[in-house]
Amino acid sequence: MQMPAIYHSHLEELLNLIMLACPLMVTHFLRFICPFLSIVICGHFSREELDAASLANTVINVLGLCIDMGFSTASETLFSQTYGSSKRKLMGIILQRALIIMTLIFITLACLHINIEYFLLKARQDPLISSLAADYILCFLPGLYCDYLFMTLSRYLTSQNLVKPMTLAAVAGTVFTILTQPLVYRLGLGLRASACFLSCSFAVMLFCEVLYIFLYRIYSETWAGWDFVAALSEWGIFFRLGIPGIFMIAFEEWCLELSTFIAGTIGDAVLGAQGIVFQIQSFIYMVPLGICTAVNVRVGQGLGAFDPQRAKHTYVTALFSVSKHILIYIYI
Repeated sequence: MQMPAIYHSHLEELLNLIMLACPLMVTHFLRFICPFLSIVICGHFSREELDAASLANTVINVLGLCIDMGFSTASETLFSQTYGSSKRKLMGIILQRALIIMTLIFITLACLHINIEYFLLKARQDPLISSLAADYILCFLPGLYCDYLFMTLSRYLTSQNLVKPMTLAAVAGTVFTILTQPLVYRLGLGLRASACFLSCSFAVMLFCEVLYIFLYRIYSETWAGWDFVAALSEWGIFFRLGIPGIFMIAFEEWCLELSTFIAGTIGDAVLGAQGIVFQIQSFIYMVPLGICTAVNVRVGQGLGAFDPQRAKHTYVTALFSVSKHILIYIYI
């Protein structure tokens, strides 16, 4: 029995979404498992260092990674629509704008991170744990900047249906973490060393991604050279898309992170346990995040090609598929 054309079309689109979404899930999962491994290692030193690492990663998520992922959705929208159009060289200009803007956002947040101990004490966190958490955050700052650049380049690649580079880069960074974090414990290097090696893990991810781009000349179709005049103009669209993107992704995360801060006012043991629970929850969140990113890319490419029916087709396919699996999950 031959499959009706409409079902065949939806099945083909679903396979395209899966091919994009699965590597994205793996990449996001690996990005978040590295801090989790650092927390686990810090927990072997003392309860205070476990609590400090948990609190530090909470701050890094709230005032770092979430803002990174949220604001970079602006790049995702602009990249995918431009790639779907006939003006693909414009992607190079958009990339330059994105890198400059993300750098400025990082510098702004870094000023807050450097003085985070003051705010932690104002939030009624334990003084010793606040001091240790501030040290951890300061040591991780270079890694946070690497992640900002990594995510921007990842949006650039994903919009071209290229997910292999970022996945391989995330694997390399995770392998580095797996090799170095146990070494931190065996040599008794402490919390600061764990944060420094975690920062290096994100640097490894960025280095591998950039290396892949240059080795395979992925930029050849979309890069027309540096143009600083163009890169410093038309920033408004980034902020109009990026700020709602922050609230879309980060607001949910902030609500969950609030429970960690509340736990810190109750007791040290509660804070450590809550931090671990939150990290596990973050892993689960990677599944819908990967799916949403894949759908956004496919819809953006359709709109960029002035093909709204294709964009609608992607949306309907994704909505039906996800709804079906949610109903099955609830029934089970």
